[in-house]
Amino acid sequence: MEEILSKLLVSNNAVIIQGTKELREAFKNPEAIPALCNVLSTSNNPQIRQYAAVILRKRLSKQKHWNKLPLDVKTSIKQGILQILINEKDKSVKNSVAQFIGIIAKHEESSSSWPELLKLVQSLVTSTNTEEIELGVFTLSVLTDVALDIFSKHPEHFSAFFMNTFQSPNCLNTTFGYYTIMTMIHVVSLCESNSALQNAYNKTIPQIIQIVKYLATTDEQKACDCLELFDEISGCADSLLIPHVQAIIHMCLELASNKNLGDEIRSKAINLVGWITRVRRKSIIKHKLIKPIVDTVFALMCEPPDEDNEEEEDYFADDDDDTSPSTNAAQTLDVLALNLPPEKLITPVLEWVSKGLAGNNIHEKKASYLALAMLAEGCFECIRNKYLKEFLQCVCRGITDPTPIVRNVALFALGHFSEYLQPEISDYASELMPILLEYLSQLCNQLLKNGKPSPGIGKMFYALEMFCQNLEEKLTPYLPSLMEGLLLTLKPEYAIHIQDLAISAIGAAAAAVKLEILPFFPKIIEHLKVYLLQDHEPDTLCLQIEAIVTLSILARTLGEEHFSPLAEETMQLALKLADTEDPDVKKTTYGLFSALSCVMKDKVSPYLSKIVEMMIESLKSSSGIVPHYSEDENAVLPIYDDLSDTPDEEDIDNVSEVSSDSGADHYTVENSYVIEKEEACLALKDIAFYAGSSFLPFLEESFQEVYKLVNYPHDYIRKASIEALAQFCVNFSKIETPEGKQALNKSLSMVIPKCAELVKTDEEISVVIGVLDSLNEIVKDIKKPAVEGSHRVAIVNSIRDVLTYKTQCQDKEDEDDPDSEDAEQDELLLETAGDIVPNLGRAMSSNEFVQCMSELLPIIMEKLKKKSSVSQRSFFVGTLAECMALIGPELSYQAVHMLHVFLPLVKDEHPEVRSNAIYGLGELVFHSKDPLFPHYNEILNLLSNVLSRETFNNAIDNICGAIARLVITNTELVPMDIVFPGFLQRLPLREDFEEHSAVLKCFGHLYQLGHPILLKHLMDVIKICCSILHDKQGKEDVLAMTCEFLRMCQKDFPVEFSNVLQSVPGEVSAKISGLLTSSPK
Repeated sequence: MEEILSKLLVSNNAVIIQGTKELREAFKNPEAIPALCNVLSTSNNPQIRQYAAVILRKRLSKQKHWNKLPLDVKTSIKQGILQILINEKDKSVKNSVAQFIGIIAKHEESSSSWPELLKLVQSLVTSTNTEEIELGVFTLSVLTDVALDIFSKHPEHFSAFFMNTFQSPNCLNTTFGYYTIMTMIHVVSLCESNSALQNAYNKTIPQIIQIVKYLATTDEQKACDCLELFDEISGCADSLLIPHVQAIIHMCLELASNKNLGDEIRSKAINLVGWITRVRRKSIIKHKLIKPIVDTVFALMCEPPDEDNEEEEDYFADDDDDTSPSTNAAQTLDVLALNLPPEKLITPVLEWVSKGLAGNNIHEKKASYLALAMLAEGCFECIRNKYLKEFLQCVCRGITDPTPIVRNVALFALGHFSEYLQPEISDYASELMPILLEYLSQLCNQLLKNGKPSPGIGKMFYALEMFCQNLEEKLTPYLPSLMEGLLLTLKPEYAIHIQDLAISAIGAAAAAVKLEILPFFPKIIEHLKVYLLQDHEPDTLCLQIEAIVTLSILARTLGEEHFSPLAEETMQLALKLADTEDPDVKKTTYGLFSALSCVMKDKVSPYLSKIVEMMIESLKSSSGIVPHYSEDENAVLPIYDDLSDTPDEEDIDNVSEVSSDSGADHYTVENSYVIEKEEACLALKDIAFYAGSSFLPFLEESFQEVYKLVNYPHDYIRKASIEALAQFCVNFSKIETPEGKQALNKSLSMVIPKCAELVKTDEEISVVIGVLDSLNEIVKDIKKPAVEGSHRVAIVNSIRDVLTYKTQCQDKEDEDDPDSEDAEQDELLLETAGDIVPNLGRAMSSNEFVQCMSELLPIIMEKLKKKSSVSQRSFFVGTLAECMALIGPELSYQAVHMLHVFLPLVKDEHPEVRSNAIYGLGELVFHSKDPLFPHYNEILNLLSNVLSRETFNNAIDNICGAIARLVITNTELVPMDIVFPGFLQRLPLREDFEEHSAVLKCFGHLYQLGHPILLKHLMDVIKICCSILHDKQGKEDVLAMTCEFLRMCQKDFPVEFSNVLQSVPGEVSAKISGLLTSSPK
């Protein structure tokens, strides 16, 4: 056996092949395992001993192989391997032996037939001999990694061990301190159910911090390994961090700031700051850690990158291998922005930005623009309301800076702003588009001159694409110049990267201008066909992928009317392209199928069988699952891969494609394969929506396969699967047969409890927001069946848990602190839960809704208090306003109480709160009627006082809507001679055109009464209605109502009507006359 293994150590490939063949033959002999054990204990060559240990581990990692061994062989192995561990001096061999021991321990756990192992570990870790202690702790660290279950029954035994280890004066500068921390990393998952173990972790964290600091100066890799402990604690026992957040953060900042340390540990330290902020943001605020964190982050962002060409620098790491401290610092700032209250973060960041932009250091300028960009996603609401103009002025200066490094990062910031600060940023199109088009023109000139662009061109395209895609009709004036430049870059002789960026930008432009892209459509398709139809090498495949994405956008944008002639041809192409193993091509083709279903509707039916089959295969697939092994074993693996089960040894016990017995340290899934699954979920959802009844034959299987992904490790798969399941439930609800009702009940009984579980337990806030959105869609579209019995309880409990911070994704620490503020992401979570409340009312009887509100109303009332943020008060008073129409007769009993809820909010200092409160006040009066008639004067006086000072257009519009409701509800109680003229002065409305519905109903009500005040001001009223109709200030129902009112005026008061039409511009008069003639009577 040793001779065979020695053949695997040479560099001669022929000898290696021969050795592999001989080893395969040897395994047919039952003596092979004992022979390997003998080599492991007797060989003088450590490399051969390690090969033997690893092959033993791999061969016996499957339970079935261990079970096949005779009892005497198993006993011999167990006795001998422990002695080998004690005697072995080589570190790599010792590690492989310990791993092998762990595998055996795992197999023997159920029978408890290896007590010698635990006795050995116990004797070693309690020895007075330093070497023996080190061996014991090392073995324990490996065993807890490989076979933690053997220790799970008595986790408290670790408590004393951890405490004793860190009380030792030698733990700082000996390896057993390190191995103890490794053990703690593996054991942390047992903390949740054991208070003694929690106490041990709490008491030892200060010493662990000191060990990490010491290792950082002596062995950086070990220090990095130890930092994993805080990652693990953050992930599964984050309450342990609370007493130590300050100390851990200071340690991380100290490590990250130390330029004498390597990039890896500095990056890991600053990333840990972001991770702790995610789970313990309120501790960060409480201990006033935001400023020191920002100081360190900004200093790191100012460090020059190692790249020779800084103009091509990426500001975000594409993978975990990027160890640049500056890049990781930027990502940490992004995490801070997503998780901290905006004002508490923006203030210290702007202090550094101001200094950086005022100076001449290009790296400080670069960091300043990058910092502004990193704030955009997490602080978008605050920036839009308070800082947008200031930020954009900075960026406008930056994108015209003569220094390429500064210019490129400013373009990146503009792209980030364009992505997250909509719609307000679109108002700056006239300032920004000419600059971006000038850059595009310069690029075209460079390409025509020498075929090469300047470095950093990707940042220009990013800014251009992000800014264009949200401009909508504001992009139209610039479209000819934009398309001319983009189409010019689509030449095969130009760089692949440029073509890729240009194709993507064309898609963004099409999404913005919609049908205005039609004049360019033939030319675009001509170019896309080249990329879609030709065979591609790996380096040009990105062009085909981007072309598929852009074709999908065009299909959705142009819709059935304009894309139908190409639909069949595109479908055939999509089916051909999807016949591939490449996950990137597959995922984009699924998006194309989705877009085609939008165009073809039920005509997609003939293709569904093939399409759905492919997508189900993607959902089931385990492609892209990558095993990771320890570094010591990597060299052995190619050899061992040839020694896996022979056909006659197929592992029938292993039903999963990825076995927990496989011997790998851990697994990851390549990102492209994960996104393929996500796209399959989302495409099935869209196709189910657009294909309607044609999707019915595929509904059950799609539901079952997608449901299997709801607990998938990747957050965006969980989110996409729930979104798809919600749509499938809606599809089931449209099957009007007893079988359809049964299928609906079954699907709801699976989906709603799963949604409630994810809301409560999922740690990713984006998943919980997506789940709540899906619940809202289910309630809104399915109505009664979705809110019956236990479903109603689950949904109301989910809303309550979110609003009271009782979910896993929310930081519950100090939630009652009056100074506690939420990040914008947390605010969005609350609003998403609150959005469900009015839809509950629309889905159930008013009595049932009153019962739900009895639970939720006290919580909503808390959100209206002064201590709550402006956005919370604004949103929840709006939610309450929507509920007034849904409470039914019970509202009359609560009317006066509710009046005193709305009245103070009508006087709130913030216009959004005032506006929604005024709307709610009008709805309250309209739906409760009699109980509030005695309060008419109080309400009218308040509205009059507010109106006299109000400058916020939305609030003024809502005052008009409230007055209209008061007039409709009881005209006699309104002093019309005083109120009505002022009311008309504020019409037509400026922003909230939905309130035109109440205004038109008020006019109609007064018209039916023949009220003299209306007759007195009839020409003004007709003029207002003409303006609403001409400018399309409302939805179809409002415009139809306006037409009907004007038609009555035209019939009953022809002179007044004619006089108004003569007084308005001819174009308006002609349009109104035409609309009244053409509209159905």
